[in-house]
Amino acid sequence: ELTSRALELFALEPEAVVYGPTGVKSRGGIVSFNIAGLHSHDVGTAFDLSGIAVRVGHHCCQPLMTKLKLGSTARASFYLYNTLEEVETLGRVLRKTVSFFKAGGKTPVEA
Repeated sequence: ELTSRALELFALEPEAVVYGPTGVKSRGGIVSFNIAGLHSHDVGTAFDLSGIAVRVGHHCCQPLMTKLKLGSTARASFYLYNTLEEVETLGRVLRKTVSFFKAGGKTPVEA
């Protein structure tokens, strides 16, 4: 349920690119993603500043990254201790991050 909702939220954001199987049953509790035009470490920092922990990097799968022609991705992972509320927060932070960088690094008040 958590992964399914996360995928729905990522699909609402055109700048978000999600990697992996499209079916939830084949995916498990991991959503690897990038935001177009942003380095995954910048994404990780932005999420961290909003209280959401994601892992960033090549995730010890350099051959896959080479095949996908990627240097790195961000990765959200869900398990028994996560809640639907946390996934909704992930979606809000995704929108906030995209909005922030689209505005040239300015908050909506400054833009």
